[in-house]
This record gives sequence, C-alpha cells and structure tokens, in this order.
Amino acid sequence: MVKKRVWIILGIVVAIALIVLAIFYFYPQPKAFTKTSLLKSTITIGSESFSEVKITNYKDKALDFKVYPNNMKGLVSISEPNFTLEPKESKIVQIYFKDTKNEVNIYLGKLIIEADSLKEEIPIILGVESPNLAFVIIQNSIPKYENVYPKGKLGVEIKVFDLTETSLSTIQGNFYIKNFDNEIIFSDTDTLIIGGSKSKVVDIPESWGKEDYVFIALIDYRGVKAISGYFFTISDKQNAFLSKDIKIILVIGLIFILGVLALFFYFIRTRDEILIQLRKQQTEELTRNINYIKRSKEIVQKSREAPKKKKKKLTELSLAKERIVKRIKRKQKEQRKKLKELKKKKKKPQLESELNRWKREGYKMFGTENEVRKITKQKMEKQMKELKEKGYAAGFLKNKKNL
Repeated sequence: MVKKRVWIILGIVVAIALIVLAIFYFYPQPKAFTKTSLLKSTITIGSESFSEVKITNYKDKALDFKVYPNNMKGLVSISEPNFTLEPKESKIVQIYFKDTKNEVNIYLGKLIIEADSLKEEIPIILGVESPNLAFVIIQNSIPKYENVYPKGKLGVEIKVFDLTETSLSTIQGNFYIKNFDNEIIFSDTDTLIIGGSKSKVVDIPESWGKEDYVFIALIDYRGVKAISGYFFTISDKQNAFLSKDIKIILVIGLIFILGVLALFFYFIRTRDEILIQLRKQQTEELTRNINYIKRSKEIVQKSREAPKKKKKKLTELSLAKERIVKRIKRKQKEQRKKLKELKKKKKKPQLESELNRWKREGYKMFGTENEVRKITKQKMEKQMKELKEKGYAAGFLKNKKNL
C-alpha cells in the first residue's frame, strides 16, 4: 500500500512539473518590448491617421530606446523616437500614418524598436484607397490552405462587389505578393467574377523565407482603383490532424487530469475504505432483517389461521418492521460514530475488532427473531438458518479476508 501511494504521489508531482514547464514554454518571460504583433491602417488618398504602441522595459536596468519605421519613408512618423525607460516602466508611443504619394496602394514596412543591442520588429500595413470606389474587394482564406509552408500553397477566396451598377459580369484583377521589405515577389492577372467569388491558389517556392507576407488584389476600372490585402505567414508544415504545439498541450493536459483523478480516487479510497466496508455490512444487516420479516409475513399469509387473526399479525409485523428498522439505523449511526473516533485515534486493531463484532451481531439477529416469534408464535427455524447461519458463515469469512 505504501509503495503504491509513493508511485501515485510521484506521478502527480511529475504531472504538475510538466504543467509548470509547459506554462514557461508556451508563455515565456517577455523578450520583446511590446505586445503588438501588427500595425495596420487604411486611409483614403491624401488623408492621415494614427495608432498607438505601448513599449515596456522588461529588463532590470534602465534602457535607452530608439523607435523608427523601415521602408515607410514619408508615410510613417513617430511621436517620440528616442527616450529612456526605467525597469518595468512603460510609454505610449504614437505612430502617425499619412499619404504623401496620392496613389491607391498597399505599403508594407516595419516598426523597429531598439534598446541595448536588442531589436524588435513589428510589421506595418498601410492601405491607401480611393474615396470614390466603383468596386469593393473582400478576401478570405480557404481553410484547406490556411497553413502556408515552403513548397505548399496559398489559397485565397476573392469576392468582388459592384457599387455603381456597371452591369459588368467579370473584370480583370491584378495580383501581387509583397514581403515586409515592400518588395513585390509575385505578380499575376486573372478574371474576377462580379457578385461572385474566385479562388486564387499560388504555389509557394521553397526559396521564400518563413516570415510575413501580404497577398494584394487590385482592380483598375476607368482609372478608379480598388485594392485589398490578405495577410499571411509562411511557417513550418503542420500535421494534418493537429499541430505539434497543440499535441504537446493536449498530452500535458491529459497527464495532469489523469494525475489529479488518480490522486482524488486514491485518497477517497484510502480514507473511506473501512467506512465503506462498514456501510456495506450495515446494508446487508438491514436487508437481512427486512427480508426475514417479509418472509414471516408470507408464512402468516399462507397459514390456516382465521382471517382476523392473520390481519392482526400482519399489522403487528408491519409495525415491528418500522421499530426494527429504526432500532437498527440508530445502532448503525452509533457504530459509524465510534468508527470515526477510532480512526481519528489511529487504533486499527481495535477498529478491526469492532468491525468483526458488529458483523457477528448483525448476522445473529436475536432482537428481530424474538420480536417476530412473539407475533407469529412460530420459531421459523428454516428461515433463520437461511438468513442467519449460512449468511453469517460466508459473510464472516469474507470479512476476515478483507481485513
């Protein structure tokens, strides 16, 4: 029992350790200065907007910060490009976007944050669109191609909506893929269905790096351009069923749950094993007494006595059953109380002795036998032999084996 307990506790400790490791693995201490993963803004030609980035010094010393945009000359400016932060101190930096080129386009770049030889890069997407749109383009991922990886495919569903009722059914679309150095690395043209959808699938070369990209769809109708961008990341190929990280989380979670359940049932079992044994023999005792009275009623019912006499005896037996059940339950309540006291004092030998004594007394059923005999005027030796003697012998041997 002790060895089993050690193994169970050891299993729980290992499970908890794995959970702690998983937390540190999937939620590591911040290495970056912000929690911003992407800066995105859409403005009309000639207009401007702004966004905010919260920068925090997670180090244990003061740091001098430098913040600046890359490949976004004239389009992005910073409210405070240089500043110092004490440990755990934060600052809200405003990022201003302004169209200075008067052209419908999607510009890509990065916000660079540098401090103490550490560097963080946040992707920037700035979309500039016409104020008078003839068409609207909406792009959605195709589930089959959501995991984009080298030598795999990118899949995008493109929908085009006519805002000016041109009566056109199709229109030519121009497609580009840009990286965040604002370089066009792919271009193509294809026919788009107005009011419908078009699935565009692009093969991903192995030479493309595992980083962020934007797929751009552009329509030029009589000099009025409509544009839309779809952000995606090229990463490692994932398992068709579950990604590696999700599998790790599921396995660790399962180990933890099984460990907690094992510990729960183990302590419940070891804590209440003797109490469960007592409740079992008390249930058997109560059932045996009730069956004895039931059998007595059947014998009275089959006897040749006068109906009035039978009725009187049956009524008395019913009343006797209520008294006996109350008496047994009262006695059993005292037994459970005594058992808990002995368990608290850790007197196992005395506890086992009491269990055996209560079991013997329960099988003898002297009180019930005497009360029933007074009512029925019969010894009912055959019934007592079945319910008392045979049951006592078998039950007592079984109880000794369990103890």
